[in-house]
Amino acid sequence: MFKMQKKLTTLTSILTNLIHTIFRWPGSIDIMVFVTTFGLYLKTLSPSVYTFDSAELTTGVYTLGIVHNTGYPLYLMLAKLFTLIIPFGDIAYRVNMFSALCASLCLVITRRVALIISGSSSASILATAMLGVSYPLWSVSVVAEVYTLHILFLSAILWLATRWRAGAGDKYLLALGLTLGLSFGNHMATILNIPGIAFFIWDTLKHGKATITRPRTWIITGAAFLIGLLTYLYLPVRYFADPTFNFAKGVGLDLSTVGGVLAFMRGATLEKVFFGYALLEIPEQILIFFALIWETFLGIGLILALIGIKELWIRDRSTTIFLGIIFVSVAVFYINYRVFDKNTMFLPVFLVLSMWISAGIRGILDRVTADKLKLAVGWGSVGLIILMVILNFPRVDLSDNWITRNFAEDVFREVPPESLIIGHWVDLTPLAYLREVEGQRPDVILFDYSVYSLRREVELHADGFSMVATWYITKNEIYQVVEDHLARGQHAFSLGENPMFEAAFDQEPFSDWLYAITPAKGYDRLRPP
Repeated sequence: MFKMQKKLTTLTSILTNLIHTIFRWPGSIDIMVFVTTFGLYLKTLSPSVYTFDSAELTTGVYTLGIVHNTGYPLYLMLAKLFTLIIPFGDIAYRVNMFSALCASLCLVITRRVALIISGSSSASILATAMLGVSYPLWSVSVVAEVYTLHILFLSAILWLATRWRAGAGDKYLLALGLTLGLSFGNHMATILNIPGIAFFIWDTLKHGKATITRPRTWIITGAAFLIGLLTYLYLPVRYFADPTFNFAKGVGLDLSTVGGVLAFMRGATLEKVFFGYALLEIPEQILIFFALIWETFLGIGLILALIGIKELWIRDRSTTIFLGIIFVSVAVFYINYRVFDKNTMFLPVFLVLSMWISAGIRGILDRVTADKLKLAVGWGSVGLIILMVILNFPRVDLSDNWITRNFAEDVFREVPPESLIIGHWVDLTPLAYLREVEGQRPDVILFDYSVYSLRREVELHADGFSMVATWYITKNEIYQVVEDHLARGQHAFSLGENPMFEAAFDQEPFSDWLYAITPAKGYDRLRPP
Protein backbone atom coordinates (compact mmCIF):
# COMPACT_ATOMS: atom_id res chain seq x y z
CA MET A 1 0.00 0.00 0.00
CA PHE A 2 2.85 2.35 0.94
CA LYS A 3 4.65 1.61 -2.36
CA MET A 4 1.45 2.31 -4.33
CA GLN A 5 1.03 5.69 -2.56
CA LYS A 6 4.66 6.53 -3.25
CA LYS A 7 4.30 5.71 -6.95
CA LEU A 8 1.10 7.79 -7.16
CA THR A 9 2.80 10.73 -5.44
CA THR A 10 5.75 10.48 -7.85
CA LEU A 11 3.42 10.35 -10.88
CA THR A 12 1.46 13.36 -9.61
CA SER A 13 4.70 15.29 -9.13
CA ILE A 14 5.89 14.46 -12.65
CA LEU A 15 2.55 15.52 -14.18
CA THR A 16 2.50 18.73 -12.14
CA ASN A 17 6.02 19.67 -13.22
CA LEU A 18 5.17 18.85 -16.85
CA ILE A 19 2.05 21.05 -16.75
CA HIS A 20 3.97 23.89 -15.12
CA THR A 21 6.68 23.60 -17.79
CA ILE A 22 4.15 23.68 -20.63
CA PHE A 23 2.23 26.60 -19.14
CA ARG A 24 5.42 28.65 -18.86
CA TRP A 25 5.53 28.82 -22.66
CA PRO A 26 4.04 32.13 -23.93
CA GLY A 27 0.46 31.66 -25.09
CA SER A 28 0.37 27.99 -24.12
CA ILE A 29 -2.78 28.37 -22.00
CA ASP A 30 -4.51 30.31 -24.78
CA ILE A 31 -3.68 27.52 -27.22
CA MET A 32 -4.95 24.89 -24.77
CA VAL A 33 -8.25 26.73 -24.24
CA PHE A 34 -8.78 27.26 -27.95
CA VAL A 35 -7.86 23.77 -29.13
CA THR A 36 -9.87 22.03 -26.42
CA THR A 37 -13.07 24.02 -26.86
CA PHE A 38 -12.91 24.29 -30.65
CA GLY A 39 -12.38 20.54 -30.87
CA LEU A 40 -15.35 19.94 -28.58
CA TYR A 41 -17.59 22.25 -30.60
CA LEU A 42 -16.51 20.68 -33.90
CA LYS A 43 -17.27 17.24 -32.49
CA THR A 44 -20.87 18.30 -31.81
CA LEU A 45 -21.29 20.66 -34.79
CA SER A 46 -24.45 20.53 -36.91
CA PRO A 47 -23.44 18.90 -40.23
CA SER A 48 -25.64 21.07 -42.42
CA VAL A 49 -28.49 23.58 -42.35
CA TYR A 50 -30.30 23.89 -39.03
CA THR A 51 -33.68 25.31 -38.19
CA PHE A 52 -35.07 28.72 -37.19
CA ASP A 53 -32.60 31.66 -37.22
CA SER A 54 -29.75 29.41 -38.39
CA ALA A 55 -31.29 28.64 -41.77
CA GLU A 56 -32.10 32.29 -42.38
CA LEU A 57 -28.66 33.54 -41.31
CA THR A 58 -26.88 30.94 -43.45
CA THR A 59 -28.91 31.96 -46.50
CA GLY A 60 -28.23 35.62 -45.72
CA VAL A 61 -24.49 34.93 -45.45
CA TYR A 62 -24.31 33.15 -48.80
CA THR A 63 -26.39 35.69 -50.72
CA LEU A 64 -25.09 38.68 -48.75
CA GLY A 65 -28.77 39.36 -48.27
CA ILE A 66 -30.73 41.13 -45.58
CA VAL A 67 -31.94 39.08 -42.63
CA HIS A 68 -34.39 39.95 -39.84
CA ASN A 69 -33.93 42.98 -37.58
CA THR A 70 -31.51 44.35 -36.68
CA GLY A 71 -29.68 43.08 -39.75
CA TYR A 72 -26.38 41.88 -38.18
CA PRO A 73 -24.28 43.24 -41.07
CA LEU A 74 -20.85 42.55 -39.60
CA TYR A 75 -21.82 38.97 -38.84
CA LEU A 76 -22.97 38.42 -42.42
CA MET A 77 -19.75 39.85 -43.88
CA LEU A 78 -17.37 38.01 -41.53
CA ALA A 79 -19.20 34.71 -41.91
CA LYS A 80 -19.21 35.15 -45.70
CA LEU A 81 -15.44 35.67 -45.65
CA PHE A 82 -15.05 32.59 -43.47
CA THR A 83 -17.04 30.43 -45.91
CA LEU A 84 -14.72 31.54 -48.72
CA ILE A 85 -11.63 30.56 -46.71
CA ILE A 86 -12.81 27.14 -45.50
CA PRO A 87 -12.61 24.67 -48.44
CA PHE A 88 -14.75 21.81 -47.10
CA GLY A 89 -18.32 21.15 -46.02
CA ASP A 90 -21.47 22.73 -47.40
CA ILE A 91 -22.14 26.43 -46.79
CA ALA A 92 -24.29 25.72 -43.74
CA TYR A 93 -21.55 23.61 -42.15
CA ARG A 94 -19.02 26.40 -42.68
CA VAL A 95 -21.29 29.04 -41.13
CA ASN A 96 -21.92 26.69 -38.20
CA MET A 97 -18.16 26.36 -37.83
CA PHE A 98 -17.85 30.16 -37.72
CA SER A 99 -19.98 30.11 -34.57
CA ALA A 100 -17.63 27.54 -33.01
CA LEU A 101 -14.60 29.66 -33.93
CA CYS A 102 -16.09 32.80 -32.35
CA ALA A 103 -17.01 30.92 -29.17
CA SER A 104 -13.51 29.46 -28.76
CA LEU A 105 -11.84 32.83 -29.36
CA CYS A 106 -14.24 34.34 -26.83
CA LEU A 107 -13.13 31.79 -24.24
CA VAL A 108 -9.46 32.56 -24.88
CA ILE A 109 -10.10 36.24 -24.10
CA THR A 110 -12.47 35.39 -21.24
CA ARG A 111 -9.73 33.42 -19.53
CA ARG A 112 -7.42 36.43 -19.77
CA VAL A 113 -10.03 38.77 -18.30
CA ALA A 114 -10.81 36.28 -15.52
CA LEU A 115 -7.08 36.13 -14.75
CA ILE A 116 -6.94 39.92 -14.38
CA ILE A 117 -10.04 39.92 -12.17
CA SER A 118 -9.21 36.91 -9.99
CA GLY A 119 -5.42 37.03 -10.08
CA SER A 120 -5.37 33.23 -10.19
CA SER A 121 -4.41 31.21 -13.25
CA SER A 122 -6.13 28.05 -12.05
CA ALA A 123 -9.33 29.90 -11.06
CA SER A 124 -9.48 31.67 -14.43
CA ILE A 125 -9.08 28.38 -16.33
CA LEU A 126 -11.72 26.59 -14.27
CA ALA A 127 -14.25 29.42 -14.60
CA THR A 128 -13.65 29.68 -18.35
CA ALA A 129 -14.11 25.93 -18.74
CA MET A 130 -17.46 26.13 -16.91
CA LEU A 131 -18.64 28.80 -19.33
CA GLY A 132 -17.33 26.84 -22.31
CA VAL A 133 -19.29 23.67 -21.51
CA SER A 134 -22.41 25.47 -20.27
CA TYR A 135 -25.54 24.72 -22.27
CA PRO A 136 -26.34 28.34 -23.31
CA LEU A 137 -22.93 28.86 -24.93
CA TRP A 138 -22.32 25.35 -26.21
CA SER A 139 -25.75 25.12 -27.85
CA VAL A 140 -25.18 28.24 -30.00
CA SER A 141 -21.60 27.25 -30.82
CA VAL A 142 -22.71 24.34 -33.01
CA VAL A 143 -25.15 26.18 -35.31
CA ALA A 144 -25.26 29.42 -37.26
CA GLU A 145 -26.02 32.16 -34.73
CA VAL A 146 -24.99 35.76 -34.01
CA TYR A 147 -24.57 35.33 -30.26
CA THR A 148 -21.09 33.78 -30.15
CA LEU A 149 -19.72 36.74 -32.13
CA HIS A 150 -21.68 39.02 -29.77
CA ILE A 151 -19.98 37.71 -26.63
CA LEU A 152 -16.63 37.52 -28.42
CA PHE A 153 -16.88 41.28 -28.78
CA LEU A 154 -18.04 41.66 -25.17
CA SER A 155 -15.10 39.63 -23.86
CA ALA A 156 -12.76 41.80 -25.96
CA ILE A 157 -14.40 44.94 -24.57
CA LEU A 158 -13.89 43.70 -21.00
CA TRP A 159 -10.26 42.83 -21.69
CA LEU A 160 -9.46 46.17 -23.33
CA ALA A 161 -11.22 48.11 -20.57
CA THR A 162 -9.41 46.28 -17.76
CA ARG A 163 -6.05 46.59 -19.54
CA TRP A 164 -6.56 50.33 -20.01
CA ARG A 165 -7.48 50.68 -16.33
CA ALA A 166 -4.31 48.80 -15.42
CA GLY A 167 -2.27 51.56 -17.10
CA ALA A 168 -1.47 49.85 -20.41
CA GLY A 169 -1.93 53.11 -22.33
CA ASP A 170 -4.36 55.09 -24.47
CA LYS A 171 -4.08 52.62 -27.33
CA TYR A 172 -6.34 50.28 -25.37
CA LEU A 173 -8.98 52.99 -25.07
CA LEU A 174 -8.80 53.59 -28.82
CA ALA A 175 -9.14 49.86 -29.45
CA LEU A 176 -12.06 49.81 -27.04
CA GLY A 177 -13.85 52.48 -29.08
CA LEU A 178 -13.35 50.57 -32.33
CA THR A 179 -14.36 47.23 -30.80
CA LEU A 180 -17.49 48.77 -29.30
CA GLY A 181 -18.51 50.19 -32.68
CA LEU A 182 -17.88 46.87 -34.41
CA SER A 183 -19.89 45.10 -31.72
CA PHE A 184 -22.85 47.33 -32.60
CA GLY A 185 -22.33 46.27 -36.22
CA ASN A 186 -22.98 42.70 -35.17
CA HIS A 187 -25.78 43.17 -32.64
CA MET A 188 -27.62 46.27 -31.45
CA ALA A 189 -28.00 44.65 -28.02
CA THR A 190 -24.50 46.05 -27.45
CA ILE A 191 -26.32 49.16 -26.26
CA LEU A 192 -27.10 47.26 -23.05
CA ASN A 193 -23.36 47.28 -22.25
CA ILE A 194 -22.98 51.05 -22.63
CA PRO A 195 -24.03 52.03 -19.06
CA GLY A 196 -21.45 49.70 -17.54
CA ILE A 197 -18.68 50.82 -19.90
CA ALA A 198 -19.49 54.50 -19.30
CA PHE A 199 -19.31 53.96 -15.55
CA PHE A 200 -16.01 52.11 -15.81
CA ILE A 201 -14.36 54.84 -17.87
CA TRP A 202 -15.72 57.60 -15.59
CA ASP A 203 -14.66 55.78 -12.42
CA THR A 204 -11.21 54.99 -13.83
CA LEU A 205 -10.56 58.64 -14.66
CA LYS A 206 -12.07 59.87 -11.39
CA HIS A 207 -9.76 57.74 -9.27
CA GLY A 208 -6.70 58.36 -11.44
CA LYS A 209 -6.28 54.70 -12.34
CA ALA A 210 -5.68 55.90 -15.91
CA THR A 211 -5.42 59.31 -17.54
CA ILE A 212 -6.14 60.79 -20.93
CA THR A 213 -2.88 62.57 -21.67
CA ARG A 214 -4.07 64.24 -24.90
CA PRO A 215 -7.54 65.70 -25.64
CA ARG A 216 -7.39 64.34 -29.17
CA THR A 217 -7.47 60.84 -27.69
CA TRP A 218 -11.20 61.32 -27.08
CA ILE A 219 -11.68 62.49 -30.67
CA ILE A 220 -9.79 59.53 -32.09
CA THR A 221 -11.65 57.10 -29.81
CA GLY A 222 -14.99 58.54 -30.93
CA ALA A 223 -13.90 58.34 -34.57
CA ALA A 224 -12.87 54.70 -34.08
CA PHE A 225 -16.29 53.99 -32.62
CA LEU A 226 -18.01 55.59 -35.62
CA ILE A 227 -15.83 53.58 -38.01
CA GLY A 228 -17.22 50.44 -36.41
CA LEU A 229 -20.77 51.72 -36.88
CA LEU A 230 -20.12 52.20 -40.61
CA THR A 231 -20.78 48.49 -41.02
CA TYR A 232 -24.49 49.41 -41.13
CA LEU A 233 -23.90 50.95 -44.56
CA TYR A 234 -24.21 47.33 -45.62
CA LEU A 235 -28.00 47.64 -45.27
CA PRO A 236 -28.68 50.36 -47.88
CA VAL A 237 -25.90 49.13 -50.16
CA ARG A 238 -27.29 45.61 -50.29
CA TYR A 239 -30.88 46.87 -50.45
CA PHE A 240 -30.02 48.78 -53.63
CA ALA A 241 -28.38 45.60 -54.98
CA ASP A 242 -31.75 43.84 -54.51
CA PRO A 243 -30.48 40.47 -53.22
CA THR A 244 -32.72 37.46 -53.66
CA PHE A 245 -32.97 37.11 -49.88
CA ASN A 246 -34.35 40.35 -48.45
CA PHE A 247 -36.29 40.33 -45.17
CA ALA A 248 -36.61 44.14 -45.12
CA LYS A 249 -38.42 44.11 -48.45
CA GLY A 250 -40.71 41.38 -47.18
CA VAL A 251 -41.85 43.45 -44.20
CA GLY A 252 -42.08 46.67 -46.22
CA LEU A 253 -39.12 48.60 -44.80
CA ASP A 254 -37.37 50.79 -47.38
CA LEU A 255 -33.65 50.67 -46.60
CA SER A 256 -32.88 53.18 -49.33
CA THR A 257 -33.96 55.89 -46.87
CA VAL A 258 -32.33 56.99 -43.62
CA GLY A 259 -35.63 56.53 -41.78
CA GLY A 260 -35.98 52.98 -43.07
CA VAL A 261 -32.43 52.05 -42.05
CA LEU A 262 -32.88 53.53 -38.56
CA ALA A 263 -36.21 51.74 -38.14
CA PHE A 264 -34.58 48.46 -39.14
CA MET A 265 -31.62 49.03 -36.82
CA ARG A 266 -33.83 49.67 -33.81
CA GLY A 267 -35.91 46.55 -34.52
CA ALA A 268 -39.13 48.30 -35.53
CA THR A 269 -40.89 45.06 -36.41
CA LEU A 270 -40.05 43.64 -32.97
CA GLU A 271 -41.16 46.58 -30.82
CA LYS A 272 -44.28 44.79 -29.58
CA VAL A 273 -42.12 42.20 -27.74
CA PHE A 274 -39.88 44.81 -26.07
CA PHE A 275 -41.00 44.95 -22.43
CA GLY A 276 -43.86 42.76 -23.58
CA TYR A 277 -44.91 41.28 -20.23
CA ALA A 278 -47.63 42.62 -17.98
CA LEU A 279 -46.52 43.73 -14.51
CA LEU A 280 -47.99 40.65 -12.84
CA GLU A 281 -46.11 38.35 -15.23
CA ILE A 282 -42.67 39.76 -14.42
CA PRO A 283 -42.09 37.93 -11.09
CA GLU A 284 -42.54 34.61 -12.88
CA GLN A 285 -40.03 35.66 -15.57
CA ILE A 286 -37.53 36.65 -12.88
CA LEU A 287 -37.86 33.22 -11.27
CA ILE A 288 -37.40 31.56 -14.67
CA PHE A 289 -34.25 33.65 -15.21
CA PHE A 290 -32.65 32.61 -11.92
CA ALA A 291 -33.73 29.00 -12.48
CA LEU A 292 -31.86 29.16 -15.80
CA ILE A 293 -28.71 30.35 -14.02
CA TRP A 294 -29.08 27.65 -11.37
CA GLU A 295 -29.57 24.94 -13.98
CA THR A 296 -26.72 26.17 -16.18
CA PHE A 297 -24.06 25.87 -13.47
CA LEU A 298 -25.83 23.11 -11.50
CA GLY A 299 -26.34 25.43 -8.56
CA ILE A 300 -22.69 25.29 -7.52
CA GLY A 301 -21.64 27.90 -10.06
CA LEU A 302 -24.19 30.39 -8.73
CA ILE A 303 -22.88 29.88 -5.19
CA LEU A 304 -19.30 30.41 -6.42
CA ALA A 305 -20.43 33.57 -8.25
CA LEU A 306 -22.02 34.99 -5.08
CA ILE A 307 -18.80 34.29 -3.18
CA GLY A 308 -16.89 35.95 -6.03
CA ILE A 309 -19.02 39.10 -5.86
CA LYS A 310 -18.21 39.42 -2.17
CA GLU A 311 -14.49 38.78 -2.73
CA LEU A 312 -14.26 41.16 -5.68
CA TRP A 313 -16.18 43.85 -3.80
CA ILE A 314 -13.48 43.80 -1.12
CA ARG A 315 -10.62 44.01 -3.60
CA ASP A 316 -12.03 46.03 -6.51
CA ARG A 317 -15.42 47.68 -6.09
CA SER A 318 -15.23 49.51 -9.41
CA THR A 319 -14.88 46.30 -11.43
CA THR A 320 -17.63 44.67 -9.37
CA ILE A 321 -20.01 47.52 -10.17
CA PHE A 322 -18.91 47.53 -13.84
CA LEU A 323 -19.75 43.86 -14.23
CA GLY A 324 -22.90 44.25 -12.15
CA ILE A 325 -24.29 47.00 -14.36
CA ILE A 326 -23.78 44.86 -17.47
CA PHE A 327 -25.40 41.90 -15.70
CA VAL A 328 -28.45 43.90 -14.59
CA SER A 329 -28.89 45.78 -17.91
CA VAL A 330 -28.92 42.58 -19.98
CA ALA A 331 -31.05 40.69 -17.44
CA VAL A 332 -33.71 43.41 -17.10
CA PHE A 333 -34.13 43.82 -20.86
CA TYR A 334 -34.36 40.14 -21.75
CA ILE A 335 -36.46 39.17 -18.74
CA ASN A 336 -39.02 41.56 -20.25
CA TYR A 337 -38.43 40.40 -23.84
CA ARG A 338 -41.46 38.36 -24.91
CA VAL A 339 -40.01 35.70 -27.23
CA PHE A 340 -39.80 31.96 -26.68
CA ASP A 341 -36.10 31.56 -27.56
CA LYS A 342 -34.58 34.23 -25.33
CA ASN A 343 -32.46 31.92 -23.14
CA THR A 344 -29.46 32.18 -25.47
CA MET A 345 -29.80 35.97 -25.42
CA PHE A 346 -28.67 35.94 -21.78
CA LEU A 347 -25.14 34.90 -22.83
CA PRO A 348 -23.56 38.20 -21.66
CA VAL A 349 -24.98 37.42 -18.21
CA PHE A 350 -23.22 34.05 -18.19
CA LEU A 351 -19.99 35.70 -19.33
CA VAL A 352 -20.17 38.06 -16.34
CA LEU A 353 -21.00 35.14 -14.05
CA SER A 354 -17.86 33.35 -15.20
CA MET A 355 -15.82 36.36 -14.05
CA TRP A 356 -17.42 36.23 -10.63
CA ILE A 357 -16.97 32.46 -10.48
CA SER A 358 -13.22 32.89 -11.06
CA ALA A 359 -13.09 35.41 -8.20
CA GLY A 360 -15.09 33.01 -6.03
CA ILE A 361 -12.73 30.09 -6.64
CA ARG A 362 -9.75 32.35 -5.92
CA GLY A 363 -11.40 33.53 -2.68
CA ILE A 364 -11.98 29.99 -1.47
CA LEU A 365 -8.43 28.94 -2.32
CA ASP A 366 -7.05 31.94 -0.40
CA ARG A 367 -9.04 31.03 2.71
CA VAL A 368 -8.20 27.34 2.63
CA THR A 369 -4.85 26.71 4.29
CA ALA A 370 -4.44 22.96 4.07
CA ASP A 371 -3.00 21.66 0.81
CA LYS A 372 -5.46 18.76 0.79
CA LEU A 373 -8.40 21.17 0.99
CA LYS A 374 -6.97 23.29 -1.82
CA LEU A 375 -6.65 20.14 -3.88
CA ALA A 376 -10.23 19.20 -3.03
CA VAL A 377 -11.51 22.60 -4.21
CA GLY A 378 -9.57 22.29 -7.46
CA TRP A 379 -10.63 18.73 -8.21
CA GLY A 380 -14.17 19.53 -7.12
CA SER A 381 -14.29 22.27 -9.76
CA VAL A 382 -12.88 19.86 -12.34
CA GLY A 383 -15.52 17.33 -11.34
CA LEU A 384 -18.25 19.94 -11.85
CA ILE A 385 -16.92 20.66 -15.35
CA ILE A 386 -16.83 16.96 -16.21
CA LEU A 387 -20.39 16.55 -14.92
CA MET A 388 -21.53 19.50 -17.06
CA VAL A 389 -19.93 17.90 -20.12
CA ILE A 390 -21.65 14.56 -19.41
CA LEU A 391 -25.04 16.22 -18.95
CA ASN A 392 -24.82 18.74 -21.80
CA PHE A 393 -23.12 16.66 -24.50
CA PRO A 394 -26.23 14.69 -25.52
CA ARG A 395 -28.34 17.87 -25.36
CA VAL A 396 -26.13 19.86 -27.74
CA ASP A 397 -24.72 17.13 -29.97
CA LEU A 398 -26.03 17.80 -33.49
CA SER A 399 -23.25 15.95 -35.30
CA ASP A 400 -25.71 13.45 -36.74
CA ASN A 401 -28.74 15.74 -36.92
CA TRP A 402 -29.99 15.92 -40.52
CA ILE A 403 -33.64 16.52 -39.59
CA THR A 404 -33.91 20.03 -40.99
CA ARG A 405 -32.12 19.24 -44.24
CA ASN A 406 -34.07 16.01 -44.74
CA PHE A 407 -37.34 17.89 -44.16
CA ALA A 408 -36.50 20.54 -46.76
CA GLU A 409 -35.27 17.99 -49.33
CA ASP A 410 -38.36 15.82 -48.81
CA VAL A 411 -40.66 18.79 -49.42
CA PHE A 412 -38.86 19.79 -52.62
CA ARG A 413 -38.80 16.19 -53.82
CA GLU A 414 -42.56 15.82 -53.32
CA VAL A 415 -44.04 18.95 -54.87
CA PRO A 416 -44.91 19.12 -58.60
CA PRO A 417 -43.28 21.75 -60.84
CA GLU A 418 -44.28 25.41 -60.41
CA SER A 419 -45.94 24.72 -57.07
CA LEU A 420 -46.79 27.33 -54.47
CA ILE A 421 -45.76 26.49 -50.89
CA ILE A 422 -47.26 28.60 -48.12
CA GLY A 423 -45.80 28.44 -44.64
CA HIS A 424 -44.45 30.21 -41.60
CA TRP A 425 -41.01 31.82 -41.59
CA VAL A 426 -39.57 29.09 -39.35
CA ASP A 427 -40.57 26.34 -41.79
CA LEU A 428 -39.74 28.16 -45.01
CA THR A 429 -36.18 29.28 -44.21
CA PRO A 430 -34.66 25.78 -44.71
CA LEU A 431 -36.43 25.60 -48.08
CA ALA A 432 -35.09 29.05 -48.94
CA TYR A 433 -31.59 27.80 -48.05
CA LEU A 434 -31.80 24.89 -50.48
CA ARG A 435 -33.19 27.11 -53.23
CA GLU A 436 -30.96 30.19 -52.81
CA VAL A 437 -27.73 28.52 -51.70
CA GLU A 438 -27.78 25.15 -53.46
CA GLY A 439 -30.03 26.00 -56.42
CA GLN A 440 -32.63 23.34 -55.70
CA ARG A 441 -36.14 23.78 -57.13
CA PRO A 442 -35.95 27.37 -58.44
CA ASP A 443 -39.38 26.76 -59.99
CA VAL A 444 -41.11 26.53 -56.61
CA ILE A 445 -42.69 29.68 -55.16
CA LEU A 446 -42.28 30.15 -51.40
CA PHE A 447 -44.85 32.42 -49.74
CA ASP A 448 -44.23 33.42 -46.11
CA TYR A 449 -47.63 34.32 -44.71
CA SER A 450 -46.14 35.38 -41.34
CA VAL A 451 -43.81 38.00 -42.86
CA TYR A 452 -46.52 39.15 -45.28
CA SER A 453 -48.99 39.56 -42.40
CA LEU A 454 -46.44 41.55 -40.43
CA ARG A 455 -45.90 43.88 -43.36
CA ARG A 456 -49.60 44.45 -44.00
CA GLU A 457 -50.29 45.01 -40.30
CA VAL A 458 -47.82 47.90 -40.26
CA GLU A 459 -49.10 49.36 -43.54
CA LEU A 460 -52.80 49.10 -42.73
CA HIS A 461 -52.42 50.44 -39.21
CA ALA A 462 -50.60 53.44 -40.69
CA ASP A 463 -53.64 53.97 -42.94
CA GLY A 464 -55.98 53.95 -39.95
CA PHE A 465 -57.47 50.45 -40.24
CA SER A 466 -58.50 48.65 -37.06
CA MET A 467 -57.02 45.34 -35.93
CA VAL A 468 -60.16 43.46 -37.03
CA ALA A 469 -60.22 45.09 -40.46
CA THR A 470 -56.49 44.46 -40.86
CA TRP A 471 -56.98 40.77 -40.13
CA TYR A 472 -59.71 40.35 -42.76
CA ILE A 473 -57.93 42.37 -45.42
CA THR A 474 -54.67 40.48 -44.95
CA LYS A 475 -56.31 37.05 -45.00
CA ASN A 476 -58.28 37.89 -48.15
CA GLU A 477 -55.07 39.03 -49.86
CA ILE A 478 -53.39 35.75 -48.94
CA TYR A 479 -56.43 33.89 -50.28
CA GLN A 480 -56.05 35.85 -53.53
CA VAL A 481 -52.47 34.64 -53.87
CA VAL A 482 -53.70 31.04 -53.62
CA GLU A 483 -56.60 31.65 -56.01
CA ASP A 484 -54.38 33.21 -58.64
CA HIS A 485 -51.99 30.28 -58.48
CA LEU A 486 -54.74 27.68 -58.71
CA ALA A 487 -56.36 29.61 -61.60
CA ARG A 488 -53.19 29.03 -63.62
CA GLY A 489 -53.66 25.28 -63.20
CA GLN A 490 -50.77 24.94 -60.73
CA HIS A 491 -50.65 23.33 -57.31
CA ALA A 492 -50.75 25.09 -53.93
CA PHE A 493 -49.59 23.50 -50.68
CA SER A 494 -49.55 24.42 -47.02
CA LEU A 495 -46.69 23.32 -44.80
CA GLY A 496 -48.82 21.61 -42.21
CA GLU A 497 -52.57 22.00 -41.83
CA ASN A 498 -53.26 25.71 -41.41
CA PRO A 499 -56.44 26.94 -39.65
CA MET A 500 -56.17 30.18 -41.63
CA PHE A 501 -57.45 28.39 -44.77
CA GLU A 502 -60.37 26.54 -43.18
CA ALA A 503 -63.00 29.16 -44.12
CA ALA A 504 -62.14 29.14 -47.80
CA PHE A 505 -60.22 26.03 -48.81
CA ASP A 506 -60.03 22.31 -48.30
CA GLN A 507 -56.70 20.92 -47.12
CA GLU A 508 -56.00 17.33 -48.03
CA PRO A 509 -52.92 15.47 -46.76
CA PHE A 510 -50.44 15.17 -49.62
CA SER A 511 -47.33 13.92 -47.80
CA ASP A 512 -45.81 13.87 -44.33
CA TRP A 513 -45.31 17.64 -44.45
CA LEU A 514 -47.65 19.01 -47.09
CA TYR A 515 -51.37 19.63 -47.41
CA ALA A 516 -52.82 20.26 -50.87
CA ILE A 517 -55.01 23.38 -50.96
CA THR A 518 -58.17 23.38 -53.09
CA PRO A 519 -61.23 25.71 -53.03
CA ALA A 520 -63.92 24.65 -50.60
CA LYS A 521 -67.43 24.05 -51.95
CA GLY A 522 -69.55 27.20 -51.66
CA TYR A 523 -66.50 29.28 -50.78
CA ASP A 524 -67.00 33.04 -50.53
CA ARG A 525 -64.64 35.80 -49.48
CA LEU A 526 -64.30 36.63 -45.81
CA ARG A 527 -66.24 39.71 -44.79
CA PRO A 528 -65.68 41.75 -41.63
CA PRO A 529 -68.58 41.53 -39.14
